[in-house]
Amino acid sequence: MLIHPAALSQTQDVCGSTDLRVPSFHQPVGRVSWSITDTSADCTATLISPSCMISAGHCFGALNFIEFNVPSSSSDGTINHSFPWDQYSVSEVIDYDDNARGDRNSGDDWSVFKMKPNEVSGSLPGSVQGFLSVSYDNPFLLQDKRVRVSGYGNAAAELNGTQQTSTGVYESDPDFPNLPVTYLDAYITDHNSGSAIVLQSTNEIIGIINDSGCDNTLPAQGPRLSSGGTIWGNFKLQAAIQKCLSTENQGTSP
Repeated sequence: MLIHPAALSQTQDVCGSTDLRVPSFHQPVGRVSWSITDTSADCTATLISPSCMISAGHCFGALNFIEFNVPSSSSDGTINHSFPWDQYSVSEVIDYDDNARGDRNSGDDWSVFKMKPNEVSGSLPGSVQGFLSVSYDNPFLLQDKRVRVSGYGNAAAELNGTQQTSTGVYESDPDFPNLPVTYLDAYITDHNSGSAIVLQSTNEIIGIINDSGCDNTLPAQGPRLSSGGTIWGNFKLQAAIQKCLSTENQGTSP
C-alpha cells in the first residue's frame, strides 16, 4: 500500500505565540511535491548544482516534483502551484539514508537526487534558479555560528506552504560532539524537512534539517529547537553529493 508522504511527517508547531519566520525568495530553495496537484506541501529541497538537489531522507517517497517561485496559498491554506516553467521532475535519486527515522540524533536522514530539464524551457533548474555550494568542513570549529533555514513549512492562511526563512545559531550535541548532528534555534514547522542549513557568513550549506521540537533542556538557545545532520562527518552523504556533482557537464543529465 502506498502512503502519501504527508501522512508520514511529524507535525510540529511554532513554540510559543510568535512565529519568527519571514517570507523569503531564496531561488535555489524548492518545494517538494508528491503530485503537481497536491493541496499541501510535502518537504523542502535545495539546489547544489544545475541539476543536483539535497533534501531529507524521510522525504524520499515524495521526491517526484520540485517547484520554484511558488505563489501565495489560498485563504484556507490550500497551496497554489507555480507556473509550468517553474516546475521540474526528479530524474534520479542518487542515494538516500533514512536510518534516523526513529532516531534523529544519528544525522542519517538525507537524500541526494538529480532533476530533469523543465518541459517548457528545456533548462535545468540550477541554470535558472542558481544553486548553493556545500561545505565539508567541521562547522563546530567556527566562531560565527549564525545560520538561516528557508523552507515551505506549515503556516497560517496564505503563507502556508510558501517559502519563509528563519535565522538562528547552531551547536553540537554536548554528549556526542563527534557525531554529524547539530541543534539550532531556528523556527521551522512540518514540511521544512529537507531544508538546507546555510551558514550566514559564507552562504554555504553545512547540513540538512530533519526534525524540530520545543525543548528548553537541549543545547540550542531559546525554546525552539530544530535538529539536522551535518555534511561534515557524514561520509556516505559526502560521497552521494560528489557522485551527483561529478555527473554535471558529462552528458548524463536527462
